[in-house]
Amino acid sequence: MIYDYLFFKSYQLAKRSKNFDDAPVLGGIWGVIPCFMFTLFTVMFLIDGFFKSHLSNSTAFIKQFKYIFAGLLICALLLYFRRNQRWKKIIARYEDKEAKSRVRIHAIVVLVITYVFSFVLLLLAGMYKNGDGIFK
Repeated sequence: MIYDYLFFKSYQLAKRSKNFDDAPVLGGIWGVIPCFMFTLFTVMFLIDGFFKSHLSNSTAFIKQFKYIFAGLLICALLLYFRRNQRWKKIIARYEDKEAKSRVRIHAIVVLVITYVFSFVLLLLAGMYKNGDGIFK
């Protein structure tokens, strides 16, 4: 659900810039990818922290194949939002909600808050994995 809202806010920014008029799905995905990556690495750091063995070192695997992984992630998100025209339904749903609501939050504010929160969780998970900071 949060990724749908991020997609909508990223789409709004892309629409204002008029850079993604020919590919509106890409205009919405650019804002979802960093937050999704932060969340994915947070989960992997937590898994690596829980199971401290050489078998659970999932971040080393992704680091080895980082370009292939990034391409697969972008393709997966494109397929998710393009399947059955899901991106149009998401935009219509959130435009209706914004039309009914009197409070409108600018897209930059939503993206920055989400990125900061996701990054802080990623830092905490990294500290937990390494046993640093508050997790000594």
